[in-house]
Amino acid sequence: MLLKTLIFLFPLTIFAQKIELKTDSTRYIPSQTNIYTAQTCNKGEQEAITDFNNGNYNYYTYGLTLQKSNKDKQTDLKVKQYLKTKYNIHYQHMGCIVFEDAECYAKKMKELVDQKFGKDFFELKYEEAYAKISAK
Repeated sequence: MLLKTLIFLFPLTIFAQKIELKTDSTRYIPSQTNIYTAQTCNKGEQEAITDFNNGNYNYYTYGLTLQKSNKDKQTDLKVKQYLKTKYNIHYQHMGCIVFEDAECYAKKMKELVDQKFGKDFFELKYEEAYAKISAK
């Protein structure tokens, strides 16, 4: 009986707090809050359009990652710096929790960037950066 109660209550505790994504004019910053605020797809798309129009090309990835070695962490930092310096792309892995506005933001930003610079621009430039950094 205790196990059934815990299984029932566990999802409720997960949703008791919401991680709200706020912006500092260039990128999302996760911040924890106890107050629920509506994060809609339309809001995410509008923020992506605003950032894109201001020349802020934010490439966010999501999902669970494996623990990296110090060498991998250094390579990742160099790739981020390369993308920022050469293409003004801010690359950031945002973790495994994805809210609707963040998903719509990433989708809209990719759409806008692909229209301007060509299909799969973010992915191709990430691969370019990783290849250059790894070759050194």
